[in-house]
Amino acid sequence: MAALRPLVKPKIVKKRTQSDRCVQMKRNWRKPEALTIGGPILMPSVGYGATRKQHRLPSGSRRLLVPNVKELEAPLTCSLTVLIAHTSPQRPPKPLGEEQPSCHQATNPDARLRSERVN
Repeated sequence: MAALRPLVKPKIVKKRTQSDRCVQMKRNWRKPEALTIGGPILMPSVGYGATRKQHRLPSGSRRLLVPNVKELEAPLTCSLTVLIAHTSPQRPPKPLGEEQPSCHQATNPDARLRSERVN
């Protein structure tokens, strides 16, 4: 008779659920899975970064849309760059570099001139 030998079966490796709640277990960037999770668990994401560098021009300043040229007379901070809207009713009387301080830079100083309104 042939000798009996044990069957070779693949080892079942079970998922370690709720490893985020157990300090001894490493998470290894696994999303926590369980049948009952008490509320949403924060996962690592790019969205948690600081927003201080968003919406910046290559010069490092922010862009401010100015719908009316008269608003240029109001004091602005030097970290803003002015963008004159294309629907602006009038052109600036002088170039922005001559009349305004140097901190008021315009990305489009030659904005569209709209002299007449078309009804």
